[in-house]
Amino acid sequence: MTELFNLRKLQHHKYLLHKNKEKLNYYSSVLPEYELILLKKIINFRVIERIQYFFRKYKFSDKLCTNLHEIIDINPNDIIKVRIDNDIFGYHYLTLDVHFNIDGYCDIKTKTSLDAYTIRRIIKCIKRKSKYKYTSLSNYNRINGYYESNNIDFDLSDILNLFESRGINKLKVTNDMYEEWLQNDDGDVYALELITNDSMNFNRSYAIFDDSPSMEDDIKLSLNIFAQLKAKTNTNNFYYKLIKPLKGKRIKLKCLVNPSELFNDIKKQLTLDIEKHKILSLNQIICVESDKSHEIIPFVITEIFPSNVIDVTNIDLEIDFDECLQYDDPVSAVLMYLHN
Repeated sequence: MTELFNLRKLQHHKYLLHKNKEKLNYYSSVLPEYELILLKKIINFRVIERIQYFFRKYKFSDKLCTNLHEIIDINPNDIIKVRIDNDIFGYHYLTLDVHFNIDGYCDIKTKTSLDAYTIRRIIKCIKRKSKYKYTSLSNYNRINGYYESNNIDFDLSDILNLFESRGINKLKVTNDMYEEWLQNDDGDVYALELITNDSMNFNRSYAIFDDSPSMEDDIKLSLNIFAQLKAKTNTNNFYYKLIKPLKGKRIKLKCLVNPSELFNDIKKQLTLDIEKHKILSLNQIICVESDKSHEIIPFVITEIFPSNVIDVTNIDLEIDFDECLQYDDPVSAVLMYLHN
């Protein structure tokens, strides 16, 4: 029995020698600039295997996320993967951006602190991926807000208010917020970035300041803002920060009705109405008066350049169009868009 064991051990040793010889010949062919003694050290110390193990462990592109069900509808290019213990979690880059700004540099799930390397990698990824480019003039601050009509859901009166305002996002803010704006006001266009207190909601809305502050501590928010944030009308906890947007160059609009018979010169009419907004942002509904029937026609901003929020004052803005929806009635079209 002992002789059989020793024989098998010898055969295994010969097999390993044979495999090492094959590996040495292979490395010699692909690494001809390395000396033979150095190649033997690479094999003996398993350098290549260590490198392969490192990349298999820390490379994220081939890893499935534990929370795949939460991110299944998100564009893969917008996802940043994070290793927590032995699990891989994926998050929208804006989710991590909001989380870092509000809760600090910790894990979303467990709130445990992240190491410096992971923080640097995530911040670098956020900057590379982000389509929200602007000058940030403050940190996020918490505010209380409420839906403009206190309705449980969007209704006809809210749509009519949207049409009347032309979709301009303008807020009456608290005295403190108003003073913060005045301290920075030098004639340029400034805006408020608004987010919900749910870090998993990565949607954002932007608004300009009204001409005077509100006497209330809570801020009334319009249908357009709730729609951009994809927030329920009973949401009342928000965060804001003061920003200075870049000058816009191009937007793409989707009309919620068929505009072919509604305008003589649609681009001219859009240009006249857009100048009243001062800022525009992604997924904002803007409303334009028809130069034929004088109906109010709703459009949604589907693309915007060079940032997802732009300053549209004193510029020659390029306007393109997405394929329009085929609704007949503008009010019904907005309601359907909001519920879909």
